[in-house]
Amino acid sequence: MKSSFKVDSGKEYLVEVDLRWWGGEYYYVDGELVLKIMSPSFRGERMIEVGGRNVTISLVATTKEYGCSVLVDGEVLVCELFPEFKAKVYKAKESRERKGTTSYLIKNVTIWIVIAIILLSVFENSKEKECESKMELKVEKVSQVLACK
Repeated sequence: MKSSFKVDSGKEYLVEVDLRWWGGEYYYVDGELVLKIMSPSFRGERMIEVGGRNVTISLVATTKEYGCSVLVDGEVLVCELFPEFKAKVYKAKESRERKGTTSYLIKNVTIWIVIAIILLSVFENSKEKECESKMELKVEKVSQVLACK
């Protein structure tokens, strides 16, 4: 995931944050790599200096919460650095939470009961047809035996 923001300290600097799977973190200022970290941690703060100002990038990425904010000299500059990703994370979380509700369970149980009834009726129907065909064979054999006598 990549995102960028600008830091003004008399001169405007473009700071880019590149977070990759498996813990790769790359921080660029005006296209120059200033910090590279391989971290398996799901929480952390990275501090870099940009034009004499202290920039802190805070990341929390767990199954329960997600957020990546930027502070410049202790003041919030960017509330959420990756808003699209955060929206996806929380949408997936809501979906998981909905699956645990009673209405979701009732719906699933109802669907499985309907499927079971359909399968049982198909099985019974095929069993009846099998019995009917066996009866027809027996009747035919009996009529052949009677015809031979």
